[in-house]
Amino acid sequence: MGTERIIGYILLGVGLGIVIYSVVMAYSYLTGAMPVPQFFEAPDTNGGTIPSSLFTDISNVLMLFVMLFIILLAGSIISSRGVSLIKEVKLKVVREVGAEKEEVS
Repeated sequence: MGTERIIGYILLGVGLGIVIYSVVMAYSYLTGAMPVPQFFEAPDTNGGTIPSSLFTDISNVLMLFVMLFIILLAGSIISSRGVSLIKEVKLKVVREVGAEKEEVS
């Protein structure tokens, strides 16, 4: 086994690990097993019809899932690079000579 294939398997494992991690984290935040981190704080305003904490809660959840999506995308790219290193690329050249097709390996 060549070093490219070994590196490919390592990248595939790392990428799949990152994808699984982001899915588990998203599930744990979605089910409430872990509290959503506070990226934004609500200003104290009294007398509004819509509480300002609603906007900060929604923006915190959206920010969290955007970050988890970026992590998921990075894991997907890493694992696809690993797969491309693992598989062999075979080129098939077809030459047309007159009315016949000739395959060259």
